[in-house]
Amino acid sequence: MTRRWTPGPWEYRPQQYDDWGIVRSADSAWDGIVARGFGARYLDESEEDRHRAARTDPYEANARLIAAAPELYDALVAAVALLRAFVHEDTDRLAAAVLSGARAALAKAEGSG
Repeated sequence: MTRRWTPGPWEYRPQQYDDWGIVRSADSAWDGIVARGFGARYLDESEEDRHRAARTDPYEANARLIAAAPELYDALVAAVALLRAFVHEDTDRLAAAVLSGARAALAKAEGSG
């Protein structure tokens, strides 16, 4: 599978409040925004003020998950290969279910699922 996404690693580095939820490429050749991990709604002004005062990012959880995506993908590919090498899917229902879920997740990431 040819990866069509921005090369990893990706970084979440909330150095300023206006970088809330921003995930950037760590590749020095392409130091741009990869994704914005904003929630389902925008914050009102008072919520923004509270986060600025507390120096917290309301979108941190989303941004951290997105930033981990390249490593999660690689780990899942390795896990599938390992399971396929050591498990008999036709006799182990749990392993078959795990492999099926993992393959579906990889297909979704690759745009074919």
